[in-house]
Amino acid sequence: MKRLLVFLAMAVGALAQTPSITSVLTGVLPSEHGVEHATLEDASMRQEMISEELPSLAASLRAAGYRTVAVVGSGHLDASLGYARGFDDYTGLGFVEQDGVWAEVERRIPELEQGDAPYFLWVHLIDAHAPNKFLPVSIQDKRLEGRSNHVTMQLLSS
Repeated sequence: MKRLLVFLAMAVGALAQTPSITSVLTGVLPSEHGVEHATLEDASMRQEMISEELPSLAASLRAAGYRTVAVVGSGHLDASLGYARGFDDYTGLGFVEQDGVWAEVERRIPELEQGDAPYFLWVHLIDAHAPNKFLPVSIQDKRLEGRSNHVTMQLLSS
């Protein structure tokens, strides 16, 4: 049976992107994971790292037999800060608008759908910080076809 699950909205325990996403990926509140800041100072990132002691959504899914892939369009979620933990493949594109993220997702989908293993694809967009754009039609069509047995988590502004 092929299933598709898309999360278009979610509630988290913080207003800022970095502690919110850390909560999504670890399952704990900011008061427990300790990631509270993300600032750029002199073109360098100032941010707390995710503790390796915390649980990881991607690691749990991988342990359950999922291939875990992330395509991330936010420099605040850099792999060096612990966000790639548990992912088989983590593509951090830096600060890039959604068109660049969706182009990478479209490039990756055929590869992900090879084989019978389910996969978890996390797509993260920075565009909530700018005027919203609609998804490209090709991505909308793929989302609605329900043609794969994967879980897609999209963090989109509404």
